[in-house]
Amino acid sequence: MYSKFIKKSLRLVICIIIIVLLFIFLPIHLFKDGKLNIDTDFNSLEAINAEKELNIQFNKIGNYPRAIVNNKSSNHKSSKALVEAYYNSTSPYDDIILFYNEQLIKNGWQFVNKAKMYDWGNDLDCGFKLTYKKLNYNCNIQFAGKKFNYGWNYAIDYSWGF
Repeated sequence: MYSKFIKKSLRLVICIIIIVLLFIFLPIHLFKDGKLNIDTDFNSLEAINAEKELNIQFNKIGNYPRAIVNNKSSNHKSSKALVEAYYNSTSPYDDIILFYNEQLIKNGWQFVNKAKMYDWGNDLDCGFKLTYKKLNYNCNIQFAGKKFNYGWNYAIDYSWGF
């Protein structure tokens, strides 16, 4: 009689533990960043393919010939992908802009806008960003302002899902 009671009690305790764990961990997984986040193989595969395509675009456009690449990285999450690189060049910004504008337009990218850059609300003293778009992908070229020493004077990123 006691063994039946113990077995039933043990099952009940296990069920309660499972339910509590589901109520704790399921919402954390489903609602990241205040949005419903359902990771599926489809989204992950889509992000992997987007990262591959962004790397292809990065290589097609190439690097400005008189620039040194400081750092290049590539990554993806379930619904985002990013390829970015940071450069140093002694060339005038106008020459760098001309190179990238020609290469991007030649490869099907469309110019969207030019925006002034700020760092925590501070004017970057001529820092600005150029944005291009192609299908669901974005390309940003950021030029650091003269006041700031980031270790690079321009950066380029190709993104999907941001």
